[in-house]
Amino acid sequence: MTTHHFRAFDGVALSTRVEGAGDRAVLQLSGGPGMVNYLPAPPDGFPARVISPDPRGVGASAGGPHGLERAIEDLEALRRSLGLECWNVVAGHSSGADLGLAYAAEHPHSVARLVSVCGTGLQDDRSWHAAYEAARDTEPDLGLPYDEAVHRALLDDWRRWIREPDLFERLRRIDEPPRFVVAELDIRPSWPVAQLASLMSERPLVVTGVGHDFWHTHPEHWWALVAPEVGRPPGEPDPGEAASHVRERLDIIGPLVEAVDDAHTVLDLVLGSADVREASERLVRERGLTEIAATAVLDLQVRRFAARQRHWLGQERDDLLRDLAELTRPDDDVRRPGREAPGAT
Repeated sequence: MTTHHFRAFDGVALSTRVEGAGDRAVLQLSGGPGMVNYLPAPPDGFPARVISPDPRGVGASAGGPHGLERAIEDLEALRRSLGLECWNVVAGHSSGADLGLAYAAEHPHSVARLVSVCGTGLQDDRSWHAAYEAARDTEPDLGLPYDEAVHRALLDDWRRWIREPDLFERLRRIDEPPRFVVAELDIRPSWPVAQLASLMSERPLVVTGVGHDFWHTHPEHWWALVAPEVGRPPGEPDPGEAASHVRERLDIIGPLVEAVDDAHTVLDLVLGSADVREASERLVRERGLTEIAATAVLDLQVRRFAARQRHWLGQERDDLLRDLAELTRPDDDVRRPGREAPGAT
């Protein structure tokens, strides 16, 4: 691990952990808000640099209370300081997932892929807060350092941001559907994330048998979610290409990479099965994947298939509109073989 020090646009000294190696970069955003960056180090051989910044005013970063806009600009300053055109993956947890969503909405060209894990959604709902507070004492306290003033400032400004009248127009700027993830045993109600997933992608991925902080209790699940996204180049997804970059240096999730790479087999499993659950069980049985890895592979391939279908349908629509435009042009502008101009004898 190394430490990268950089300056924010306003000159404040900020700090981030840098782990792993490679041309590709994963940005990890921890929650709180206002906590030190607690997200895990990558496993050996991970095919990308993993960048885990301490937020302004927390941990090794100077500064103090600030709003969402400043937090987003600090991420842009970090990206530029590393000489990156964009982040290959932004993976956020809890309120870090919310920050990642706002970052992708405000700077869509800086985020190629967004993995949003256990976020709170676009809400400040009383029933949600009541459910969380009622079960809060049942959740283990990991004792993570945080700054109360930074926490309050960021939380208040997030609640302002989600009330912006053009919020959904901003979310439309995000071209690649994010991957939304919830934990089955999380005490936080998941319906806001499910609504957001329905709006922007299709459905949230549920990590079964784990709670909110599964990055800590089951870090292998965290990396099973992130790893398939690392090899995907920006732009139109290519179902055979996603794992090619990963496979070169990644041994710890070998079966996962093979399954991602074998896109046609995975799609056959989905389309030929009674449901996705059956397809997942077959991946576990036939390829030796963990259940979460199998679910992640299926979710990724189904989203790719849907994206390619949308692209194909969009091309068909464009071709049709062009043909209609040609057919409806005035006859004095175009003469087609076999058609006579009005008044011709």
